[in-house]
Amino acid sequence: MAPGDIAVLYSDGLTEASGAAGEYGEERVIAALKHAAATEASALGVQTALFGALAEYVGEADPHDDVTVVVVRKAGKHDGISGGWGSSKQSSVTQLPDDGSETIH
Repeated sequence: MAPGDIAVLYSDGLTEASGAAGEYGEERVIAALKHAAATEASALGVQTALFGALAEYVGEADPHDDVTVVVVRKAGKHDGISGGWGSSKQSSVTQLPDDGSETIH
């Protein structure tokens, strides 16, 4: 990975989340990720933007499955953090339990 690159791992609950127009799908995930990657500096910011886009799509619908998203963004000179084993940018895990509440670590 080059500095600034993003890796995203997610459960099928993200792509299979339902809104009025059907499942959220991979195309919407990719579009939301591209937008977030261009506008957010941190992994947590990208993750928050992904969940925001999902929440906007599904509206008031109850979740049918858990949604897990892991975002890692490689640190580099552009963010003021020099490379090496001792430096890192935020990475985080968020899960939406079946009860709809959100937990961010």
